[in-house]
Amino acid sequence: MKNHVLFGFLTLLVLANGWMIAIADLPFSQIDIALAVLSILVMTVLGKRFTFLYVALIILGYGGFLTGFSFLFHQTGTIQRAYIYDHLLVTSFLLLYWILIYQLKAVSDENMELKLQVAKLEKLDKDTQILTPDEFMYQARWILASTKRHGQAWLIVMVVDKRALYAQGALQEYLETAVLESIRVQYDIVTAVRNKIFFILKDTDEAGVSIVLERIRNKQKEQFNLITPPYDLHHELFEDESQLGRMEEVLI
Repeated sequence: MKNHVLFGFLTLLVLANGWMIAIADLPFSQIDIALAVLSILVMTVLGKRFTFLYVALIILGYGGFLTGFSFLFHQTGTIQRAYIYDHLLVTSFLLLYWILIYQLKAVSDENMELKLQVAKLEKLDKDTQILTPDEFMYQARWILASTKRHGQAWLIVMVVDKRALYAQGALQEYLETAVLESIRVQYDIVTAVRNKIFFILKDTDEAGVSIVLERIRNKQKEQFNLITPPYDLHHELFEDESQLGRMEEVLI
């Protein structure tokens, strides 16, 4: 609510200031209008860091131009006051528009940051209910630490075949669901990125891995009736930090 009121108030001030520039019958009214229009375009695309620098340069530069012009042509006091009014209108417009743009960009940056934080806090994918990559990496670190004390874990990487006849998105979504239904929920973990599905089986041996992979293969046959699975599999003991690093490069 505060932001809405502030943006509304600043917008009204900018519009009022622009209207005064447009109707003022001053010696350099045309330059005032040109500077206002140019500044709207430039300040909209400039980053926050450079916007104030631009405003300061225009204000000082225009002030210097008017002062030099006044002394060069020995203008009277009345004309000099008109020059001062010229400069005040442009200065107030630039400062008001800078404040408005700064606030808008600050809110935009804040919203973007909040979206990133929410994405990191979300633990499950909305469509397939597998873990998000960030949550998967968090739990993978915990699993790796626990295996150093007792037990073992297996990392399996499923690479979805890009040449498969089925729609790639639908195929991967089904395989993600098949993996999730084949592992021990709340015990093993699974996540995915485009064309790759990662899952870690905790406290099991190679025979246990084979059982899970066979379940996935059977589910795939039921759905697609393919002799050759539309994916490649690689599995290995999950036992060192380098594996975490390789996964992080792909997932994060």
